Order: sequence, then C-alpha cells, then structure tokens
Amino acid sequence: MNTNKRSPAFERGKRLLRLTPLLFFLLASEVSLPSQAPPNTGGGATAGGNILIFGSIYGLSALIFVVTWRKALAYLKKTGVALALLLGLMMFSFVWTVAPLSVAKEMIHFGGILLIGAIAGSALQENPESFFITLFTFAMAIVLVSIPAVWYLPHAAIGLNGRWQGITAHPNHFGIVSMLGVYSALAVALMKPSRWPWKVLGLLSTPLFLYCLIRADSITSLMIALFYVAAIPSAVFFTRSQRVVVALLKAILWTSIVLTFILTAYVVDPDFFQIDAFLNRVGRSRTLTGRLELWTLGWQAFLERPLVGWGFDNLLTLSAQSLNRISYGQFHNGYLDILVRGGIMGALFVMTFIGMLTLRILNALRRHREPAVLMLILLSGILAHNLTETSLMQFPNALWMLTVSLHYAIFALQGRQPQASPSFDRPATPSLGPYTYPRSSTATPWRA
Repeated sequence: MNTNKRSPAFERGKRLLRLTPLLFFLLASEVSLPSQAPPNTGGGATAGGNILIFGSIYGLSALIFVVTWRKALAYLKKTGVALALLLGLMMFSFVWTVAPLSVAKEMIHFGGILLIGAIAGSALQENPESFFITLFTFAMAIVLVSIPAVWYLPHAAIGLNGRWQGITAHPNHFGIVSMLGVYSALAVALMKPSRWPWKVLGLLSTPLFLYCLIRADSITSLMIALFYVAAIPSAVFFTRSQRVVVALLKAILWTSIVLTFILTAYVVDPDFFQIDAFLNRVGRSRTLTGRLELWTLGWQAFLERPLVGWGFDNLLTLSAQSLNRISYGQFHNGYLDILVRGGIMGALFVMTFIGMLTLRILNALRRHREPAVLMLILLSGILAHNLTETSLMQFPNALWMLTVSLHYAIFALQGRQPQASPSFDRPATPSLGPYTYPRSSTATPWRA
C-alpha cells in the first residue's frame, strides 16, 4: 500500500490555495478601499491603489511560490519575451520620469501580477475549470454584497445620476464586475463537464448580473456583456459538433436567426440604424461622451514623444512637462494610452504579447475546444473594452490581471491530455479480429 499518495481532498485544497492570490487580487482591484482613486477619474482608474493591501497579496503569493516552487517556477519561465521587454521598458522610464516612486510602484504591481499568474497557471493545469469558477466567485461576491449596500447605504453605493456602484469605487467598476459576472456565469453553466450546482447557479445568476449592468449604466461593459451572451452559447453550440455537415447546418441556422433579428429591428425602427439615433440609444453623443476630444489630446501627447512615450508613472511626467499641459489619469482607450505611456516600443511589445496569446489560444482549439474557445471569447471582450476604456498595462487592474492570467492558463491547458473525438474528425475504431470496440461518445474530463 502506497502511504505517500495524497488524497483527492488534499490535492484539491492545494489547487485552491494556488488560486487564492488571483481571487484576492481581483477583489482588491475592484472593491473600494481607503486609498481609492477619486470618483471622477472614471472606469479606467484603478480602485484600491493601496500598496499595503496589494503588498500583502504579493507576499502571500511569494509564500505559496516557495511552497509550490517546482510547478510555479515552470510557469514563471513561460513569461515570454514581450512581457519581459515591457518590464524592462518600464524600468527604463526611470531615466526621465519626474515621479520615480510611482514607477517603482508600477513595477511592483507588474511583478506581482506575473507571480500571481504563474502560480494560478500551475493550478489550472490540474483543473482548467477552476479559472472560470474563480472568476464567477469574484463577481458573485461583489454583487451579493453590493445589492444590500444599495438598499441600506444608498448615499455610498449609488453614484451620480443614480448609477449603481455598490462596494466598488465607481459605477464603471461595478459595470466591469457585472460584465465579468455575465461571462463567468454563462461559462460555468454551459461548459462541459461541470457539476450541476454550478450550472444551476450560473443560469440563475446571469439575469442578476445583467440587471446590475443596466443599473450601473456602464454602456461599454453592457455591450461587451451582450456580446458574451451571444458568443458563449453559440461557441459551445458549434464546438460540440462532431461532423462538418452538422456544423455547417448549425452555422446556417444561427446566421438565419441573426439576420431575421436584424431585419425585424429594421422594419420596426429604421431610424435605429442611423448613427445619431444609435448613439443616442446607447447613451453616447457624436463625441462619445467627450472621448474624441480626449483622444485628440492623447494623440498630441504621443507625437511629442513617439518612440518610448512619457513613462509608466500614471502620466505624472506628461502632466508636468507636456507642451499642452495635459493632465488626465488615462485616455479612455487602452491602445492610445499605451502609445502615450510607452510609445511605439511599448505598443509593439503589448501587441506582440496579445498576438502571441491569441495564436496560442487558436492552436489550443485543436485539442481543447470548449475551454480554449471560452478563453478566446474572454480575450476578445477585454480587447473590445479597451476601445473606450483602459486596462492594458494598468496597475492594479482586474482586466489586465485576467489578460496575463490567460497567458499562463493557455500553457496549462496545452499541458493537459487532449479531449477525445476532436471536431469534424471521425475517431478511429480499434479492432482485434472479429471483435470491434464501440466508439466512446463522451469527451475526456478536464479534471485530473
């Protein structure tokens, strides 16, 4: 009898321990803490900038790393050249910054995020399903506390114009949490395999997250959430097709449904498809609520220092030295923001990181259809969110943490055994003489 074999409960506990820093970081980045950013800084500003809170999380991550150093180190080595170059560019900005302490804080956050992502990746190889459950737990915890806060503490939980912000620092933050709640609820409800309590809880909580999104009145997050509502069931619908003919029929059926919906909307309200009417319906103006003017200022700031940008110091150098005296926390566009902070070099490193991550996810689709396609949908939503908000290379920020976590999670997924019966391929049927083994209709479970 092997007495060294660990029980399943013990291994499950170790896996949950390695996911704890990720959960704590997500909560701390969105929950309103004493040193939060001012409310008027908008959704791109990170809530809870208290370095002591995040320092404790990074310290916990370091302890877990020491305990599980073999597996965690293997994933930390997969950080990649692009992220390492971004860290180096951030260090290089010490040369010209007027706020070296701010750069140092950003570097601490960046290093902590990489450590948390590597530790989480070592746990996800054993159970990729845990990534979606961790994200669902994070969103559900904030929403369940925020709703009573709205009822009993409306002066603190309801922002300007009646927008819900709950226990977060700003309604846009509450919108991001609810958006991620919609994504994770649908993921745990529809992915296969999954325990039935998670499926029921996911299906029941999806309308709750959508309602919170509407009350937060965060237009960008609401539109991304609607994308998740359409994309996740569709992706699961198609990836479970075992034959190309069935997949094509499903594609034709889904396309017909979408076209019918669009044509019906056009017949009912043709004005909706005019640009002014559409922007008015989604609560935007032709200037996208002042964003166009802000983007113009950001572009001018980029042209002043196009190669390496103004540095990663929360734009303090830009505020002090820019010819136009631009003073903003962020530019409500993640791609423009990285151009301003890191210049062409920073944007090149970020886009290389995103491009390589996308290619790895697409490659994983061949062997791990459902988890890979769910990760691709999450990444697509985050990238779309950065068109009018900012999360790329923002510290501490939940969406950037998830983007980096996806980098390590996809390596964890690729380390798993492939799912049986890949899409569009008829599985081979082994035979021994006159007897033929029956084909298995079930996929290999994700759990170890």
